[in-house]
Amino acid sequence: MPERFSRFVDGLRQRLDDLFEDTEASVLGWTRGIMRKRRVQKSLPDPVTEEEHKQAARQLESGREYYNKKRYKKALKYFQKAAAIDGRYGLAYYYLGLAMYKTDRPKGARAAWQRAIDVDPESDAADKAREKLGNEKLGEKRKVKVVGVDTDSRN
Repeated sequence: MPERFSRFVDGLRQRLDDLFEDTEASVLGWTRGIMRKRRVQKSLPDPVTEEEHKQAARQLESGREYYNKKRYKKALKYFQKAAAIDGRYGLAYYYLGLAMYKTDRPKGARAAWQRAIDVDPESDAADKAREKLGNEKLGEKRKVKVVGVDTDSRN
């Protein structure tokens, strides 16, 4: 009997240790999330006036025109201006990330998309930025796999 009891206690201890580790990890992750949110909130610029936001929107529109014409470097400058004018303008950071990606600056693109999420987490721009960060393997060339094609030409 003592041996069975000893194995039972050991098993129970192991389960409690596993449970504690899982709980500790989730609490630690939760705490890190809160601390990041607080750091982001402290780093946010002050809100701008309506006129300043309109000015940033005009810069953004000019940048979008150049972006659509595939003049990414020129568009990049306008997106940077828009973000500088209104530091809480998530859409400006999203487009800034797109332009940086197109000009071969994947690290800058990731940072801009993360900033779009940080400054306006509930916006459509933040959702698009999350999608970009989640779906793209930035800085890596995509490999195309052709399926069902016979590459042997010696019939």
